[in-house]
Amino acid sequence: MDRSTRNGITFALLAAFFWGVSGAIAADAFSEVSPARVAEVRALLTSLFFIPFALQRGAFAPKGGLGWFALLGVILAGSNVTFYWAVERLGVGPGATIQFLAPIFVLAWMVVVQRRKVSPAVWVA
Repeated sequence: MDRSTRNGITFALLAAFFWGVSGAIAADAFSEVSPARVAEVRALLTSLFFIPFALQRGAFAPKGGLGWFALLGVILAGSNVTFYWAVERLGVGPGATIQFLAPIFVLAWMVVVQRRKVSPAVWVA
C-alpha cells in the first residue's frame, strides 16, 4: 500500500472518529443551543484553523472557480447541520450511522451504475 492510500485511510478514520466525538459533545449542548448554532460554531472554528493553513501552503485558490468553491461550502454546511439535526432527533449512534452511509452509497453507485472498479483499500477507508 502506497503512502497516499495509507494517508487517505488514516484521514478517513480520523474524520469518522471526530464526527462521532463531535456528535457526542453536541448532543449534550442541544439542551442549551440549537443544532444549527452548533454547526455554525463548528464551521467558524474550522475556518479559523484551515484558512490560515491553506494560505500558508498556497492552496487557497479553488480549482474550477469561486462558484464551485461556494457550492462546496453550501454542501458542507448542509452536511453539518443535517448531522446535528439527526443527532438531536435520533441520538448519536443512529445519527452518525445515517451520516456514514453516504460514502458507501457513493461507492455502490460507482460500482453498480458507473461500472467502475473500486479498490479494496477505498472500501476499507
